[in-house]
Amino acid sequence: MRSLVNPAPLWCASAALALATFVACQPGVKLEQEGLFAIDNHSLLPPEKGEGEVWRTSIGVTPQPVDAQPIAFNHKIHASTVEEGGLGMDCQYCHSNARQSKHGGVPSSQVCMGCHNLVPVEGRSEEAVKALTQVKDYWAKGEPIPWVKVHDLPDFAHFNHSRHVQGGVQCTECHADMTKETVAVRAASMTMTMGWCLDCHSSHPSVDTNYGVNAELRRAELKDCYTCHK
Repeated sequence: MRSLVNPAPLWCASAALALATFVACQPGVKLEQEGLFAIDNHSLLPPEKGEGEVWRTSIGVTPQPVDAQPIAFNHKIHASTVEEGGLGMDCQYCHSNARQSKHGGVPSSQVCMGCHNLVPVEGRSEEAVKALTQVKDYWAKGEPIPWVKVHDLPDFAHFNHSRHVQGGVQCTECHADMTKETVAVRAASMTMTMGWCLDCHSSHPSVDTNYGVNAELRRAELKDCYTCHK
């Protein structure tokens, strides 16, 4: 018995959908229909000529935070010990997300004001008073401080802060020794490349401490692509 359903409309619809999907996946091509796709196309191909500088910057080049940061926040005075003239604050007092989230997080102005609402400004340097005034302005307006990122991995790499912090990796291994730095910088040894990560996974002593006789098995797992590329 011949089917009563004409297959032509179904075939045409399938072909149209396949063509639309193919066009949408081409690098640099967007469909004309507004709202057909919720997000812009994302190309997995290497950047085109002229875009390489941006690509390299996103992977391994540190911005110049001295000029770029909106507020001259002094890490050294907060993180160095009392004997060194600082406050002896632990990194996670302000960056509390690092132990419980994949993101280290940047503290909000509310975190700053939790202390500075109670700390007098008399006797402070001109630079310190200026920085604190700027923080208070953002806080009063309910606006986030537009900090410039110093550590920025490409979208195809996933780093989980909590796994590393809870595993015993020290903040200074990636973020330099902020008891000696006024502005946020990367550690001199940190290249933010895949080889740098794999070297750490293959040799960091915390793996032996945490996994004992299974350390070598764990090191093999840490070399698996899916560990960092979801």
